[in-house]
Amino acid sequence: MLLEFEIIWFTLLIFITSLNLLAQANYITLSGRLFLFLLPVKNFFKSSSILVIVFFVLTSCSFSTSNNKSTISSTNSKHDSLLAAQQEANKSTKSDEEANWQNYQDSLRNTLLNSKPNKLLKTSILQEVYIRGLLQDLNGVLQFTLPFNLHSFDCSAPDCYSTEISFHFRMDDELLFPKELPFTINEYGCVDEETNITSTFLLTELEDNYINYYSPSERSNLIIFKTDKQKSFVYYFVEVEQGSITGNDVNRLLNEYEEDPEANAPYRITTMCILDYKIFLDE
Repeated sequence: MLLEFEIIWFTLLIFITSLNLLAQANYITLSGRLFLFLLPVKNFFKSSSILVIVFFVLTSCSFSTSNNKSTISSTNSKHDSLLAAQQEANKSTKSDEEANWQNYQDSLRNTLLNSKPNKLLKTSILQEVYIRGLLQDLNGVLQFTLPFNLHSFDCSAPDCYSTEISFHFRMDDELLFPKELPFTINEYGCVDEETNITSTFLLTELEDNYINYYSPSERSNLIIFKTDKQKSFVYYFVEVEQGSITGNDVNRLLNEYEEDPEANAPYRITTMCILDYKIFLDE
């Protein structure tokens, strides 16, 4: 009889060990079912205490499995929280870097403005053209040289040809924009034939933030901004009717041109589109 009991006990140990392995592999989750499964064999035991021991062993298996699942769930939750925190930190870092870069550029621009001698030009609509070197004060004569070398919005690299507009007028004790302004257009570079045309601009708008000239013979608008959201400051619109382009239209028109690459976009100047003022301080 003792031998029979030892065989049964040994068999149960193997069975319990197998159940434990299954429980760790998440195949067993409910110990109650296992207990009901063992009820038919209770007569093989001399004491019900053995059955109780078996029940608690199986219960521990199920409890271990439940704890494992809870631990995995908790780990995943912590990982998601850490990932969200890292993403938020990255956004904050990027925002801080952009703010620091803008503050640095503002400082460079102020240094550049302070280095220029003409106080009237530094506070006028023409200040960006002045500090970027496209406007020179030649003993009271303001000389403008505007090399438009961006003829579309396909990319920011300059084209292989330029449409250069030049003009001048006199400035005494105050800055007065002439109502009629003679100018010259010189197109050069990778063109079949260089052109040199003389025409006249008519003053159509003079506001605190921009000035707008129109040429009836060339059907073109020249608009110069003091401040510009698009950071280009100077635009030359071609093949347009008089009164069809105003300074307040520019931002809306630029958004439309960027969406339609076939649109008749205004000409721009690479020098005026540069965002880093350090380049102008190094010149």
